[in-house]
Amino acid sequence: MRNVLLALSAASVIIISGGLYAGRIVVPQWIYTSLETIGFETGGCLLNGENAVFEVENNYSKEYSYVNVSKMGGENAKTPVFREKILQPQHYHPVEAHKCAVYFVQGVNYDPASLGRSLQGFREELVAFDYRGKKIFSMILAEKPDKYVSYYSNDFRVNPSETHVALEDNHDLNNKIFLIKSLGTKNDHFSLPLATIANQNENLVGDIMFLDWTRDGRYFWASLFEAAYVNGWVRVDSNDWSYELYEAPEGVLGGYPLNIASGWVPVIPGAFWTGVVELDDEVRQERSASGETADLYLYNVITKTRILVEDTDAPIWRGLKAHWLSDTELEYTMPDGTKKTYRVSSD
Repeated sequence: MRNVLLALSAASVIIISGGLYAGRIVVPQWIYTSLETIGFETGGCLLNGENAVFEVENNYSKEYSYVNVSKMGGENAKTPVFREKILQPQHYHPVEAHKCAVYFVQGVNYDPASLGRSLQGFREELVAFDYRGKKIFSMILAEKPDKYVSYYSNDFRVNPSETHVALEDNHDLNNKIFLIKSLGTKNDHFSLPLATIANQNENLVGDIMFLDWTRDGRYFWASLFEAAYVNGWVRVDSNDWSYELYEAPEGVLGGYPLNIASGWVPVIPGAFWTGVVELDDEVRQERSASGETADLYLYNVITKTRILVEDTDAPIWRGLKAHWLSDTELEYTMPDGTKKTYRVSSD
């Protein structure tokens, strides 16, 4: 299987290959002094200059899967730190590795063949283990005392300084709430019902998908979507816990990545998704007959600026495969399969 690179957080990158996730943990330079932290102990955090790697063994529900974390020594020598069970290794965002802890979702009293929901007394927990292998945090996301109850989704994002975590409250499935909690106290510092967003802007209905924290940890971004279409974004400012809503222009699909540092997102006006080859062919023929073409733009959701990146003769654009190489460089794939890079001017 071809390797795919995915950014998990400001502190880690994973490589996906078959059933194995792996990543190198990069140590940031800030100092941890906030009272909102979990309570990190001496020796539990990576020191500046130290490196560690993690791997996730995905055993595809046939048996237990594990997170393996090791510290790196000279000549890439590995010193194992811990090996712990992970509940759903196939999740698109299974692990976050930061300076003082590795975060993932773990199950208690479960059968891996049933995704952990068949046994009485089951619990699904967000946990953190430090770099001595000590469990220093846990929070129940779901449990089955009698019948299965979900309190929070199993998608999460920890900020770079490890003081807060973004979660979605699932207590009432008809009124989901976007939360940011203190890791130290587990209190809510930010709470935004999705219904409130829809009331403020009727074009921003839909489900929420977490993106990430900016590198400095000030802003957190999430997208609002329906099926394959992105309707907009919400940005939370952790300085005062205010938020801004940004409506997406027409032509943004779920795979088009927002650059959370700069606000740029790829846009192809008229972009659509059916998932049916015959329907795609029908639209292609109609657009070819009318002379319509698929052109690529960059749109800045903050400044509302739009830049033409590429005009084509293709009636539809499939396989854009866009991803940001930096805050200003976008790599994308042309309709004919050619890869290109576009640099946004800093002027």
